[in-house]
Amino acid sequence: MTTRRFAVTWLLAALFLAAGCGGSSSSTPSYTLLYLAADDGDVQGPAEQTVRRGDDGAPVTAVADPGYRFTEWSDGNTDATRQDMAVETDIEVTAHFAAMTMPTDLEADALGYDGQAHLDWAPVPQGASYHIYVASEPIHDIADIGTLADHNRHTVDAPPAHVRGLQNGREYYFVVTHVDGDNESLPGNQASATPFFAPVGGLPGTGVPACTADGERDLPCPVADFPGQDAEFGRMAAALDGTLLKSGDGPDAFDFSRICHNGDAAGQGDCPPEPALGPAADQWGCTRDNVTGLLWEAKINHSGALRHQGNTYTWHDPDTATNGGDAGAIDGGDCSGSACDTAAFAAAVNQEGLCGQQNWRLPSMHELHAIQARTPQPAGGSPLPGEHFPNVPRSALWSATSSAATPSRAWLLSFLSSTTYDRDKDGARAVMLVSGQAVDGPLDEAVFTVSDDTALHQRTGQQWRRCAAGQTFDNGDCVGTPEILTWQAALAYADSVDGWRLPNIQELFSIIDKQRANPALDTSVFRSGLSNGAFWSSTPDLGSSNSAWVVGIRSGQTNRYSTTSDTQRYVVLVREE
Repeated sequence: MTTRRFAVTWLLAALFLAAGCGGSSSSTPSYTLLYLAADDGDVQGPAEQTVRRGDDGAPVTAVADPGYRFTEWSDGNTDATRQDMAVETDIEVTAHFAAMTMPTDLEADALGYDGQAHLDWAPVPQGASYHIYVASEPIHDIADIGTLADHNRHTVDAPPAHVRGLQNGREYYFVVTHVDGDNESLPGNQASATPFFAPVGGLPGTGVPACTADGERDLPCPVADFPGQDAEFGRMAAALDGTLLKSGDGPDAFDFSRICHNGDAAGQGDCPPEPALGPAADQWGCTRDNVTGLLWEAKINHSGALRHQGNTYTWHDPDTATNGGDAGAIDGGDCSGSACDTAAFAAAVNQEGLCGQQNWRLPSMHELHAIQARTPQPAGGSPLPGEHFPNVPRSALWSATSSAATPSRAWLLSFLSSTTYDRDKDGARAVMLVSGQAVDGPLDEAVFTVSDDTALHQRTGQQWRRCAAGQTFDNGDCVGTPEILTWQAALAYADSVDGWRLPNIQELFSIIDKQRANPALDTSVFRSGLSNGAFWSSTPDLGSSNSAWVVGIRSGQTNRYSTTSDTQRYVVLVREE
């Protein structure tokens, strides 16, 4: 009896001790974690979990449906991926989602920029970035973009945007989505465009990207007390602020494309995007100026070749309508592949059909002038802008323009010094041929429509004052004495005349008539009475800290002049129509 009572008592005590000392795991509380998703999304990971008190839950992620984005959990947590730690209670939360704003009003245009389309749309407020989907067939679902012909995707920060690398003549379709992190909206409306190439027209830039003042060069523009310099206007200003559109590439305001021997532009047809210089149909043979549309031969560094950079030619033109009254000299140069004069060389290149063209010719002075970069050239480097004119001779090149004052001479342009001058036609000089005609008319054609004291340049659309600074226009003529000013005073004067400015060197040269001399201006248009001296341009000479470019009035020669206080030149003003 006593033994049994002792045994029962021991058993009860043992059970009590076991319970009190945590010997049973089933007595630890556990909690339920429930992660739900509202409409337009889901939860990835274990959406329902059982966790013992004090333990951590497993991570879960709220994932939005296409076109939606996660906003927050119902308890205020804004992290899409969450992991509840050291759990002490049941948790039930719901992930909420919101529709992403779709880009709207998408428009696609082919503006004539080679192989490109211009897109614009209404921006999304606080949009992070955008995806542009493109294909050459309609896009019904961006999830299927990989199955469509010529498909691609581009990412941009904001509208507008340019899509490059397209094929001219092929219709392309575009949709745009709004992207925020890993979330992407549904696309807005679809638009289409068919790329093509068209020259920009007008005047190219000068290649001068900076300003000068008080003996300092390569200054950012504008400069106080030296206002209205070249780089502040036109194509150069657009290039510097990143808004200049181009068909190809090239430094600053220039725009060039490599052309293969088969006539296709780089990236078009059978011409690769970066063709190598060579004789094959799919290799680089010419360079196109995308501003004027003119095509230039690419010289080669191969002795004995027809287009060798070292060949020289005497000036010869048998056509009395274009030779200025003197046909020049036949076969007086040192060359290979043709007789060594300019007419024979052009005929040989036309026979060859370079880049599919048979209208190669000697360029006019204005055409040569249009591709001249007026920036310092490195020793041994190309004297022309960028890498688009390989092997160009660093000596002067013949133009097709005879000297109006001395018909036995013709004009040359030195790409090394950027200056122009005339020389006897029987001299042996280098040549670079051109093909075609500028899109808006011959560059050397200066036709004006006059209206009182202004003259409208038909080809460029710019207006010029018919009188020089210091004169007034009265009864069809300029009265008063033209002022001669320092370059700084000329810039200040132009800046003081509302709406007008000092022209850059390309603009100033565009009014020169090389068929005239003493002066090289149409005096029925420009009535200043000046026949000598020079006009200031707004183009500083970046090879020097104290000079700027001028155009001579007597012959139209371009040159540099000092900008120091004792150097004075005349001023004529220009403005956009």
